[in-house]
Order: sequence, then structure tokens, then C-alpha cells
Amino acid sequence: MEKRDITERLQELYIYDLYGFKRELKPLAMILNIDETINCMATGIFEGKRRLVCVTDYRVIILFVPAVGIPENTIILRDGIIDYEASEKFFTSTFSFSTKNMNFKFKNTQRRIIDLFLWAMEQPIKEYED
Repeated sequence: MEKRDITERLQELYIYDLYGFKRELKPLAMILNIDETINCMATGIFEGKRRLVCVTDYRVIILFVPAVGIPENTIILRDGIIDYEASEKFFTSTFSFSTKNMNFKFKNTQRRIIDLFLWAMEQPIKEYED
């Protein structure tokens, strides 16, 4: 997938103004498959670092891209997610999801992303062949 494809999808989701210029988009484009669909993108603080979370039609990608250095990513298949939740507050909204081994809780996220995150997690999981 190309960065242009990501920015077009962000426009369709009405979140281009929040994420269209993030430095994480270039590494994300290298990770995404050509036929993968982005359903949500959000940022939040997890383990002391601001990370970009991308929910697609079959996996969740968590990216941290430092100003200098090598990007870190975590990829979780959506069928491995046991539970998810989100809470809206005026300034400090959070969302989280759990796998068998770990709980991922992202703090200080944008309030208007919460509904999109919940919608994305409710979408059917697409089957991909490796």
C-alpha cells in the first residue's frame, strides 16, 4: 500500500485533519497489505510513548516512530483480541483492548475517535491467506 492510499482512506473516515501528516504513515504504508482496509486510526499514550494505532479489517497495528531511530511496531490479529472498550471524557479519552497475554490501554486520545474505534472493532474480520 502507498502513503497516498492511506491519506485517501483517512479522508473517507473524516480523520485526515488529525492524522494526514503523521510521520508514522510512511512506515505504516510498508506494513499494510495492498487489499487491507483501514477502519480506524488513533493515537494514544501506551507505556509512556505516544503511539499510532491502526485498526484494519483483520489486524491491529501499533506504531512508534521516534524522531531519530528505528520504528517499533506491534501487530495483533483481530481474532486474537478478547475484549475492547473505550471511555469518553472531555480531555482524556481512552481506549483499550486485551489479548490472551496482554492488555493495551491508550490514554490521552482524541475524543472524536472513540466512536470510530468502537465501530472498527465491531466490523467483520476478513480472512487473509499468507
